[in-house]
Amino acid sequence: MSRELLHKGDNINGNFQYEVESVSGQGASCVVYKARYSDDEKQSHLVQIKEFYPYNLSICREQNSHNLICIDAEQFESEKRRFIDNAKKLASLNNDEITNSGTPSQIEIFELNNTAYSVVTYDAGNIYNEEDLQTMDLTKILEIIKNLSRAVELFHKNGYVHLDIKPENFLVDNTDHITLFDVDSIVLCDEINAENTHNISHTKKWAAPEVKRATDKVISYTADIFSIGVILFEAIMCRPFLPMETVSYNRNWDVEDSIKAREEKQNRKVNINPKFYHQIKVIFEKTLDRNPDNRYKTAAELYKALDKARDLLKENPWIISSFRTVTKQFTGRKNELAEMNSILKKEDTIFLHGFGGIGKSELALKYAEVYKEDFDTVVFCKYEDSIKEALLNTRIANYENDSNTMYLRKVAELCDERTLIILDNFDVETDADDYLDEFINNYHCKKIITTRTDFSGVYKQLKIDALGTKETISLFEKESEWCPETEDEEETLDEILKLIGYHTYFTVIFAKKRKEFSLSIDELKKQTEEMLLKKSGKVTVAKDGKLTTDTIDAIATKLFDFNSINESQKQTLFSLYLLSWRTVSRSDYAKIAGYSMNDEEKIELIDALNDLTRLGWIQHDEKSDDFFLHPIMQEMIKKHCKDADGYANNVVKYYLNQAKLLGEKADKKDQLIEEALKEHRLPFLEWDEKENYVNAKKAREIGFFSNFLFYDSKKNL
Repeated sequence: MSRELLHKGDNINGNFQYEVESVSGQGASCVVYKARYSDDEKQSHLVQIKEFYPYNLSICREQNSHNLICIDAEQFESEKRRFIDNAKKLASLNNDEITNSGTPSQIEIFELNNTAYSVVTYDAGNIYNEEDLQTMDLTKILEIIKNLSRAVELFHKNGYVHLDIKPENFLVDNTDHITLFDVDSIVLCDEINAENTHNISHTKKWAAPEVKRATDKVISYTADIFSIGVILFEAIMCRPFLPMETVSYNRNWDVEDSIKAREEKQNRKVNINPKFYHQIKVIFEKTLDRNPDNRYKTAAELYKALDKARDLLKENPWIISSFRTVTKQFTGRKNELAEMNSILKKEDTIFLHGFGGIGKSELALKYAEVYKEDFDTVVFCKYEDSIKEALLNTRIANYENDSNTMYLRKVAELCDERTLIILDNFDVETDADDYLDEFINNYHCKKIITTRTDFSGVYKQLKIDALGTKETISLFEKESEWCPETEDEEETLDEILKLIGYHTYFTVIFAKKRKEFSLSIDELKKQTEEMLLKKSGKVTVAKDGKLTTDTIDAIATKLFDFNSINESQKQTLFSLYLLSWRTVSRSDYAKIAGYSMNDEEKIELIDALNDLTRLGWIQHDEKSDDFFLHPIMQEMIKKHCKDADGYANNVVKYYLNQAKLLGEKADKKDQLIEEALKEHRLPFLEWDEKENYVNAKKAREIGFFSNFLFYDSKKNL
């Protein structure tokens, strides 16, 4: 049966004469009107009048009056008394002094027309539905939910639980202050018992599990915290909250991906501190748990958590994650991963020690992948000349400083327990880098350092050995996309792997070779024996199967025969070696290594890149499409530097030209060139302040150049 509403111009007489202007809304127990009255000084005021008119009862309005007539008079009177009691409760509450959020001010409560009326101040504002909240700016959402928490805290301080918090029950004004205007559901927390839980008013979608179950023993203030959590969840994740997600093992909250998709959908730039995603996830976990004991205990705790999340949206500096994904063929190492995690729970630093090519770098990256929930930021630094130089390649958002000292200080300052720095290839003597102690003791984050040097007895270290036989065979099968079908093939494969000491990197190379040339396992064995056993300089692995540095070097020398590759492939290897301080995408490679080349020459260069990648000579991160060199390959290239004259000139020319272009943008050209070099952090170029030029000295010293390349303010490239 539809309600018979009052019309514009109808009067309701209490202490003042109220004239109805319009219907503002309708709830389960009442109709809300926007009305106006004049005070004793003839000043006009807007108010909201709530008329008790329950939807669940059969009620009609007398034609010649505004009186309501209900068939079930006893039920009507019972619910009317509750309406009046709740209106009086509302009158006893004071608004939050800081945010001015809370409830509208009560003017009067009276009975008339065989029903009851509650008159409150008119608060201008908007009621936002779920769709409105899902398109709203993140900062605004957090401000609204934060002020909603303060408004709810007002009820809790006075002993009441609201129990029906939902978007349509609060108004938001133009300063994001909140007015909770529907309070028919509120009850004193101490009065909730088994006899009255079935009468608790709530909306199923937003209600806590214990409210829906009417479990009096656990209904408390945390029920309201749950409802606020649902509103925030749907606003940020842009999907309904599922009841099963109240249990931790049913949660699959891709907070970061959801927020990025949400912002991109609204054409907003996504430049968010990764700590924000973690903080939002913590808020979800501590508001939406099935067990009330696992939620925030007070609305004030939730308010503070929301405030922290909002602060993380400000444009303050943070360390930008920078690491490549682990290869999809990664195999085994479960025990090592578990031991690393056990150590890093107690210590801040762990050294992974083992021979080159054994898989230390991949293991460190796999750790970051497996335990990604423990970290907001992961940085992968390649050691070249010093720890300082490696850390200077760390990128910081919203921060600029030309001083290396200040930059390193900022990196250290931004590190915390949810930051992981992987320092890769720290293959130096134990006392060779005087910044090591500073890095370990004053960068308060988790650190994984991969090294061939034995640091046991000095720092916490985990020795990494070759993979087991089964794991190495599994790796070969994945990389070669082939597996033995007979016992003879299994034995032949095992014999090949024994020849290379079950070395991880060499296993990958031989597997890729079998795949690229469609070799049978017998053909691969024959070629391997010819390479390692029959050519000059026979290579053998110790009888115990253990590798040595000399053995690894000897196998690599035989395996990577530079006389077997063409000129474009050599140019590709030497160019990537010079760029080993950074990751290089396919497009970047064509632009840098192909600098000054025509299109046909660039295509030939890309073909060489692809060919060497298929053979395993060049590593490829499929997710980012970045290319890089394995440390063993870098060592092999370094040995051939004397034959590399001119192969990487394009790389240096490209960066010298970049410095020149930046320098031409300002009057102080030399200063800008120097700043450009600092910006790019190019390890093979240096600025000579005395001679006032950019110098490719380091690259020339290792044999890449016969010509002296430079730029200054008086000469061209």
